[in-house]
Amino acid sequence: MDNLAIACFRQGKYSDAEVLFKQCLDRRKVVLGENHSDTLCTMTNLAAAYDKMKVHSDAEVLHKQCLVKMKVVLGENNLCTIRAISDLAGNCSYQGKYRESEALYKQCLAKLKIVLGESHFDTLNIMSNLALIYDQQVSLSLSLLLLLVSNNTCNPNPSQSISNLRLYTSSA
Repeated sequence: MDNLAIACFRQGKYSDAEVLFKQCLDRRKVVLGENHSDTLCTMTNLAAAYDKMKVHSDAEVLHKQCLVKMKVVLGENNLCTIRAISDLAGNCSYQGKYRESEALYKQCLAKLKIVLGESHFDTLNIMSNLALIYDQQVSLSLSLLLLLVSNNTCNPNPSQSISNLRLYTSSA
């Protein structure tokens, strides 16, 4: 059932996915238990469906519940737990809770630098998300610095990095 819900989600049928994720979550809680990793995965998927449907307050509740459980079940530095931190940060950003989002992205970034390294795609992606949060808070200098660092790491051609930076600043 979870696979069908995921298929609906990928097709943009978020309300259909929501119904299926809820059914799957209820069954997994009974069969596997509330703290099983598959149950937590379905909970995360349901939260993502709520985010896509712009029901951010319901999504936030699920993201927070899931994060607390993942920290206990999987550990603080497990990649799934770190992704849950990132998901909650994104949810906070959707709601305009930029300071909370910033703190969560910083926490996520620190963990990813240790677990995956500074040049890993996921680390750079979180760095970029943090830059966008700074941009939302009108912290342009921090935003530009992080974008420059992440762009230079991804692209060793400095002239292209600078042109990308100019494009970013000219549209700001």
